[in-house]
Amino acid sequence: MRDFVQTFVEKLKVEENRDRVSLVQYSTEPEAHFYLNTYTTKKPIVDSVRSLRHKGGRLLNTGAALQYVKDNIFSPSSGSRRQDGVPQILILFSGGKSNDEYSDTAEVNFKLDTHSTKDEIIDAVKGGRPLNTGEALDYVKNYVFTSTSGSRLVEGIPQILILLSGGKSEDDVLVPSQRLKAAGIVIFTVGVKDADEAEMQSIAHSPNQAFMLREFSDLSPVKQQLLSAVISHKDTVRPGLVQGSSVKRDIVFLLDGSDDVRSKFTAICDFVAKFVESFDVDQGKDQVAVVQYSNTAVMNFNLNTYKTGDDVVKAVRNLRPKGGRPQYTGTALQFLKQWQVTEI
Repeated sequence: MRDFVQTFVEKLKVEENRDRVSLVQYSTEPEAHFYLNTYTTKKPIVDSVRSLRHKGGRLLNTGAALQYVKDNIFSPSSGSRRQDGVPQILILFSGGKSNDEYSDTAEVNFKLDTHSTKDEIIDAVKGGRPLNTGEALDYVKNYVFTSTSGSRLVEGIPQILILLSGGKSEDDVLVPSQRLKAAGIVIFTVGVKDADEAEMQSIAHSPNQAFMLREFSDLSPVKQQLLSAVISHKDTVRPGLVQGSSVKRDIVFLLDGSDDVRSKFTAICDFVAKFVESFDVDQGKDQVAVVQYSNTAVMNFNLNTYKTGDDVVKAVRNLRPKGGRPQYTGTALQFLKQWQVTEI
């Protein structure tokens, strides 16, 4: 199988603007070995394929692996150019029957008499509802927690989460936030307008790491307060990590991208961009990632996607709101824990 992949790759024209290749291995759970934007020439791809080792695992969950590829490989943050009209091709190798039935059961999202106006129907369709919520949570827990995102937790680099929310979550946030804290992630929260103060405080590392604002126009003034809190927190500065005048940090922004904040999303992006400008990304010290969420979470870019502050700021300013009616902050936090931070 490995020889076949190697031979296949050698026949491709791998360049930045030509062919791109990603490789995922799966059994019980999938694992990305490299993404579509990891390599821009053929040789490192062939070398990586040659060095592959058998993943192992007792169960074969093909359905979950397919969903993983759809959500995390065929995405702009991983190098997919689907939006540019570039053909998207998946080649699946399997040696057995799948043990999962990932999305083959039907669920009624709403009945013929549930909604009485066109706008209500459009909102329901846009927001959607979780399909097999238990399976989706298992998927996030089991499949997205990977070091390939660039987290440097094993090196002792502080892990920082900044959550910005414009409303109250409809799912439980306590357990996911506790898991993040147990994993060593320091959480700061910014709640705006309809966000619940008690909820924001329960998610944050401590209540005084939760910042509450009346309007999105108040984001700019709070930037310095939040920045001071981040750089002075005892768990975000660790001995032996200082290089020059800067301390290494992995900083992840979890942004409310629901329809409720769509009209204010530019202000959110401006806030994040100005915040990023205060950190040292260019020298490989600080790393930044952005995740949006509403009823589901989606990766905009990973910790290891961009190597310069200018690139991060440009990516942030080019963000578009994810959309979706309900907020599932707890689910997003659990997504983040497993996607952004290396395995423990």
